[in-house]
Amino acid sequence: MSTVAEQFVEVLLQAGVSRVYGVVGDSLNPFVDAIRRADGITWVHVRNEEAGAFAAAGWRSARAAVGPGTLT
Repeated sequence: MSTVAEQFVEVLLQAGVSRVYGVVGDSLNPFVDAIRRADGITWVHVRNEEAGAFAAAGWRSARAAVGPGTLT
């Protein structure tokens, strides 16, 4: 049986997402753990949400990939 976090990661993978930028916190721990266990998607820890938004936008612009999105 999969968790909601694992199902969410699977949906992101199906959409072509390969990186997630964010700040770890209690409410996101199951999601970050599901990313850690999944192949093909990486968690990128940032200092704050603003830095994550800039990093995601820059990465997307450089790669012409899916993104950015927000999860708080």
